[in-house]
Amino acid sequence: NVKWSPRADSALLLTQTAVDNTGQSYYGSTHLFLLLESDAKNPTQGCAIVVPLPKEATKDMSGVVPIVSADWIPNPSITGVIPFGVISGRMPALSSLHHGITGEPTFLFGRAHRNTMDVSPHGRFIVCGGYGNLAGGMDFWDRNKCKLIPRRVILKGGSSNSDDDTKYVTIKEASDLSTTSSSPVVGHQWSPDSRTYLVSTTSPRMNVENGVQIHRYDGSLVDESVLPWDNANYRPDKLLSAEYVPAPSPSKDDEFYYYPDRPQSPAPRRFTELKGDAAVAALSKLRNEQSSAQSSGSGQGGSKAATASAGAYVPPAARRAGAGGGGAYVPPGARKGAGGRGGGTSLAERMRQERGGSAA
Repeated sequence: NVKWSPRADSALLLTQTAVDNTGQSYYGSTHLFLLLESDAKNPTQGCAIVVPLPKEATKDMSGVVPIVSADWIPNPSITGVIPFGVISGRMPALSSLHHGITGEPTFLFGRAHRNTMDVSPHGRFIVCGGYGNLAGGMDFWDRNKCKLIPRRVILKGGSSNSDDDTKYVTIKEASDLSTTSSSPVVGHQWSPDSRTYLVSTTSPRMNVENGVQIHRYDGSLVDESVLPWDNANYRPDKLLSAEYVPAPSPSKDDEFYYYPDRPQSPAPRRFTELKGDAAVAALSKLRNEQSSAQSSGSGQGGSKAATASAGAYVPPAARRAGAGGGGAYVPPGARKGAGGRGGGTSLAERMRQERGGSAA
C-alpha cells in the first residue's frame, strides 16, 4: 500500500505479509517505509528508510510491533515538513505523529482501542477512531495545540427540563474525553470545512441500526432533531451510503481550499468551564442522558418509532417460520408432510421403508 504525500515529494510504503516464513508470527508481519525524493547526504538520489516506531508501542508474541495504519496530514500548504500519523502496536494500539523526513515520532496521542486516524481537510483536527470490529470510540484532537479538544455540552437538570435547570458547560482536562458511537461505525468522513465529522452505519456491512450521526469538531453530538433527515426511515437496513458533498473549487489559483482554515471557536459566555472531578461527573451524566434518550426513543409509539422498534434484523429462515405461525426453524426433511414423506423420518429410515415396500 503506497500513499503519496500531499506535495508528491515522498511516500509511505506499508507492506504486509499474510504468512511469516520465519515462523515467528502466526498473523504474518507488517513494515512501514518512508520513501524520499532526495537524500540529505546525496541530493541527486532518493532513499528509503524504515520508519522508527515509538518504544511505547506494544509488541506481538514474536517481538515485532504490528502496524495498524499510516497516513499523511493532508494539507500541502503546511509550512515546513508535512508530518504523518501512525497507529502501531497490539490493542490497545498507540497513535503517534512522525516527522516527514526523518520519520522520528514527534507526538504520542496515547494508547487506546483505535485503528483509524482521520485528519480534517485542513490538517488541523484529528480523530483517532476504533471502527469495524472495535467499539466505535473516538478521540478529537487539535494537531496545532497537540491537545484534546474541550467539549461543549448542554446538561439538562431535573424532570422539568426547563431553561433554568439547563447547564452549559465546557469539559476540559477530563480523564476521558472520548466519544463512543451508539451504532457500529461503517462510514466516517470529515466535512469539507473541517467543522463536523460524519459517522454512519450502512448496509450491507451492517444490516441493523442503519443511520447517520454528526459530531462537531470537539466531539459533541449534533441533536438528531435538527438534522434534515430521520434515521428511523433507514432502519433496519435501508441506508447504503452517506457522504458529504465535495466542496467547490476555490475561486483563486493560489488557494487550495474553498473553505478557510478556522481554529477552535471561543466558547460563548454562558458556558462554564469544568475540570477534574466535576468534568468527569458531567461526562458521566451526559452519557447517561444519551443512553436513556436512545432507549426511550426506541420504545415510543407512532409509526416512526414502530419502524425503529420493529427494525431488528431477523434471518430469512426465521422470517418464513414466523410468517407461517411456527416457532423455531425446522429443516425441510424434518417437516411433516414434506414431499409426501413422513415427518421427522431420517434418510436411513426412508431407505429401509422403500426397500421393504419394493420387496412386498
